[in-house]
Amino acid sequence: MSNTLEKYLIRIENSSGEIKGAGFLVSAMEAVTCAHVISDSFNVKRETCFEAPQGVLHITFPFIHKEVRLQAYVVGWDHANDIAILRLKSVPPAAAEPACFSGEKIYALRNHPVRTYGFPNGYNDGAWSNDWKIKDRTADNQVQLESDISTGKPIEGGFSGAPVFDEQLNQVVGMIAATDRNINRKVAFMIPAEAIARVWPILLEKVNRKPSRSEREICEEYLKESFHEDNKYELISICRNNFPEVGRTISDQHSIDRIIYLFLGYCERRTGFSAFWIAMKTVASSRYEKLYSEWEEKCK
Repeated sequence: MSNTLEKYLIRIENSSGEIKGAGFLVSAMEAVTCAHVISDSFNVKRETCFEAPQGVLHITFPFIHKEVRLQAYVVGWDHANDIAILRLKSVPPAAAEPACFSGEKIYALRNHPVRTYGFPNGYNDGAWSNDWKIKDRTADNQVQLESDISTGKPIEGGFSGAPVFDEQLNQVVGMIAATDRNINRKVAFMIPAEAIARVWPILLEKVNRKPSRSEREICEEYLKESFHEDNKYELISICRNNFPEVGRTISDQHSIDRIIYLFLGYCERRTGFSAFWIAMKTVASSRYEKLYSEWEEKCK
């Protein structure tokens, strides 16, 4: 399972190649999206599409291999709760990994910062929508999201089916289902992970278990135990030699906490944490083996 959205995000297209929405990988061969994304793909009225449409859809992994279109079909359907489960007809790219779900209840997630990635009109390669916060459950069992930030991309058409990534837990907590038609209001709605699991029981074990420490938290502990203000230049050197893109953003005047924050954020968004542990081997401390083993076990 992955804590990196880029590894499990999918783009959903109809047979004509029109982008209809997003989704995300939840197991080796299954993905989830909104039921209305599927009905729209087959030009069926979503209000009356009580049974899953039959036929083949096309999906791509835009961050991994966007030129390769894979076929998928519906194997799970919940019209009332707007959930569809897809099965791929061929294996996804080697770099793809299922999403890591949170087992936290919604009341425990209130005011957690979240972000998502969708495919609004004019953004065929997609766009991030950041700075959202989880609020409360609605009467139709969805969860309201709100943002008070006036800049950046709003959640709008094309985000349906997109994973909602909790930046505090580094896990998926739900799926975008709807948004306020007035995008200036910055209100959107997600289907919580527990509702998705009820449609596809294979996910119950992932959702109901107590969440373990995230990959980032394990790596952060290692860095904070290994590097301090008096040896921060050693970490700066590692970043600049092994990760030049983030190395260029780090200044010698930055505090060790700032350097660690920038470094981990880069690994999370761009390289994944395998590269982190490879780089750290050159300065392995006494805690390396223990924390590396914990990270490795989490990634199985």
